[in-house]
Amino acid sequence: MQDLFVTDKDSFEISVYYSREGGKVEIRRTEALDEVEKASGKFKSLSVKFTVPTWNQAHDIMRSSTPYINGRPQLDFGVFQAVLTRTLAYGWDLKDEEGKDVAFSLEQFGSMRPEIGRAVFEGLQEKLTEYGVYDSILAS
Repeated sequence: MQDLFVTDKDSFEISVYYSREGGKVEIRRTEALDEVEKASGKFKSLSVKFTVPTWNQAHDIMRSSTPYINGRPQLDFGVFQAVLTRTLAYGWDLKDEEGKDVAFSLEQFGSMRPEIGRAVFEGLQEKLTEYGVYDSILAS
């Protein structure tokens, strides 16, 4: 019966590496970073913790991101990305300059640079597709 419900076992992490030189930010997904780049110290990492959505969450995500235009539902993909990510994210491994943990909050999560947020969302989308859940969210 436990297979029917979302539990703590249905969580996962999405990791990205980033480097900032001047105003330019370079983003790499974990699998795209080779051992030399990892050892160079050029890149910092960010891992964000997510959970698989419950049926109610999936329904709320779609309802929040599908306005009616001229009487017909239209998916607003930008809103969908934001609502999906904020609904399922619950933690991260972010540290401040002194090495202390930075508490996770949706406000700070939403304040990430867009290129880092996009990389996190792409990883989330891939993982939910891998789990067979992404299409179910869209069909909710």
